[in-house]
Amino acid sequence: MMQQTETYQLNLIETSDTFSPAPLNENAQKLESALTAARTEAAAGIAAGDAAEAQARASADAAEAQARASADAAEAQTRASADAAEANARAAADAALGQRVTALELHKFAAGTYVGNGQKNGDAQFISLGFTPAVVITDNMSSYHPRTCLCTPDLSSSVMEIVTGGFMAKCKGPEMSDDSLNTAGKRYRYAAIC
Repeated sequence: MMQQTETYQLNLIETSDTFSPAPLNENAQKLESALTAARTEAAAGIAAGDAAEAQARASADAAEAQARASADAAEAQTRASADAAEANARAAADAALGQRVTALELHKFAAGTYVGNGQKNGDAQFISLGFTPAVVITDNMSSYHPRTCLCTPDLSSSVMEIVTGGFMAKCKGPEMSDDSLNTAGKRYRYAAIC
């Protein structure tokens, strides 16, 4: 019986043996088988590692895609919420502006001048405004005898009266009196508010 190495069980040739190729060929076959098995095992290990790496990469790619999709969805939701909030704010502002315009349209204002015609009381001059004012303020524009008069429907004056569609400028007493708002040829300013 031939002696063998401990680990790989290779045949040992005794120094006293005559040379024979059989033990060497046997050793070569054992080495061939061992190396082939090692190479197969290494290839299997590499394939398993590649598969594991591919699986890990696929999982990482899937996780990244999921995270990107979630981030995109969150961004779209945030954008939609911001757009909705902006649209609501714009609608509220438009509604408020509409209410202010409606409120302002209920009020009218007119300002201008007229020239007195000198008619007294019943023949007083009618100043047309196109609306019935709530307040009329007049000024005789005289630098010598300035006179400002304020009239409301509840507070008529002997020289001014609010009527439908405007106001009446009257001439009380002597034509050039300071109490007149209708002296012939004299210019008067007015402001009327409804």
